Amino acid sequence: MSETVPTPAPNDAAAAYDAAVAAPAPAAQPAPPDVGQNAPPAAAPVPPIDAAAVESKVAPYQQAEVEATKRASDIANKPVVDPTVPHAKLMAIIQAIGIGMSAFGAAGATGGREGGAPMVQKFEAGQQEMKIRGHEARVADKNNQIQQQMTIADTNHRLAQSIILMSTLPTDLAMKDLQLSKEQTEVAAGKAAAAQTQAEFMSTYGLSTDAFNTMMSPGAKGAPADPKAVQSMTAFAQQKIDAAGKILRPDDPYLTKAQQVLADPKSTPQDIFGAVSSVNRQVGLQEQVQKARTAKEAAEAGSPVAKLSTPEALAAPGAQAAIQAKINDPNTDPADRVRLYPLIAQAGVAQWNAQKIKEREARATQLIAQGDPDAAGKMLASRTMTMDELKLRNATPQFMVAAVKAAQKYDPSFKAPNAAAQAAIARSATNQQFFGNTDSLLIKDGTLDQLDVAGKNLGNVQIPAYNTLDNWRKAAWGEGPQAAYAAAALGVADDYSKVMTGGQGSDTSRLQALTIIAKNLSPEGRGAAINQIRQAVESQRNGRVGTNPYLRDMYPDPALTRTMYAAAPGKPRLMSTDGGKTWQPAPTTP
Repeated sequence: MSETVPTPAPNDAAAAYDAAVAAPAPAAQPAPPDVGQNAPPAAAPVPPIDAAAVESKVAPYQQAEVEATKRASDIANKPVVDPTVPHAKLMAIIQAIGIGMSAFGAAGATGGREGGAPMVQKFEAGQQEMKIRGHEARVADKNNQIQQQMTIADTNHRLAQSIILMSTLPTDLAMKDLQLSKEQTEVAAGKAAAAQTQAEFMSTYGLSTDAFNTMMSPGAKGAPADPKAVQSMTAFAQQKIDAAGKILRPDDPYLTKAQQVLADPKSTPQDIFGAVSSVNRQVGLQEQVQKARTAKEAAEAGSPVAKLSTPEALAAPGAQAAIQAKINDPNTDPADRVRLYPLIAQAGVAQWNAQKIKEREARATQLIAQGDPDAAGKMLASRTMTMDELKLRNATPQFMVAAVKAAQKYDPSFKAPNAAAQAAIARSATNQQFFGNTDSLLIKDGTLDQLDVAGKNLGNVQIPAYNTLDNWRKAAWGEGPQAAYAAAALGVADDYSKVMTGGQGSDTSRLQALTIIAKNLSPEGRGAAINQIRQAVESQRNGRVGTNPYLRDMYPDPALTRTMYAAAPGKPRLMSTDGGKTWQPAPTTP
């Protein structure tokens, strides 16, 4: 017998369904505007989706679906057992005696034509068939019970999907209204622009676009042209050539060709227009080059990023404070603010580097002044001083030879050429940029930490589809968390691209990074994405350092500066700020 399966009460299901459907109807679609009329009225605002309310409505049906599926699985895993009859053996003996006597009597009465062994065998075959049919009936009943539970699960699943669909329907319709309103506005603007273009064309060429197209058509070549149209075209061409002569060089081939065509009385309107078009394109290219050059010079001269990102500015004491002040300045351009964040980490690296260089120079100067090649060799062997630093301190050849021999005494594997090459690699501008990018991602409050904070401010839930719609709505209304997340994501994508490509980065890798950290992720998904990026960058960083001791000394791992927490059962929490080397009691709320 099939068991009774509890499902959400019909009244509850109807109430949930009615609540989902009872959303405000979308605004009527505005009629397309005519040319010269005002823009169409704005569409109704996109209504927000109450994800928590929808989840509460869907939850009973999802729970009923899970329970019905489990019951179906339990029934399927339970074997079919045939029912047992009390005193089955005794009953079988009595039955066997009975059928035997009956077969014997039938055989005696018919002279052996009936009864006997054939009658017993036929009886036993009938009994066996009854058992098989009984078993098949019980299997069919089991299958019916499984199918019943699967039907219940499917029904609850469909009810839950209906509630979700009806909850998002008002938003979908409102979004379509917004899109339609935008398209209608664009159509109206396009018609107005076409009318304005026609008027400007008439003012410039002295003829309509239709007359111009007729004169320029392939069939018009060689045919008598309208004298008035030719006169207007010639005046237009002369004006353009005179203006181009103030921008292009006098010997510019396009300018020279146009002047020759204009002076030739046999030139057709097509010839004149083609020559002028070539001159216009050349002028446009020159203007673009000049504009780009001017913009670049202005950016380099006045951009706060340019001023604060020079090697000297980054290595100067107080660089981080200056960068942070510029970030906090409300007058700073948002695009510059995104580019300023990574400079904080790069300033720390540059200052560390500058301090190390000063310490190395001071040690080298002191050792040469003391005339102790053994001490110099010991520092060479430990890679805390380089051959170039000795040379810059005017060490004599004899002193350097003695220092190298001493270094080999402390480290038999020390080789001056190899050490010099490793030190040169560590000082290269490429590595300064690479480790600046890695550290801007990895340090405490770096771009990854900023992205995590900005992501939490989005208020995303566990359903990415809802997050997409809600983020779209907030972005449409210009709400702050969306812009903040976009800025933080752009900073992460730029640094990540440069790290993974080992250089300037690429648009492809930036887009890949932005896809990984999409703003519609759930909180768990975003955390997993950030951790994956952090591990990938750490791997690239460790691979670049490799076995080069100078790189390890000049660019310490930022992970060692992050605060770590640990606690054993029944013990107070501990914290470490040096990568786990030392531990101390942690505050109550870290």
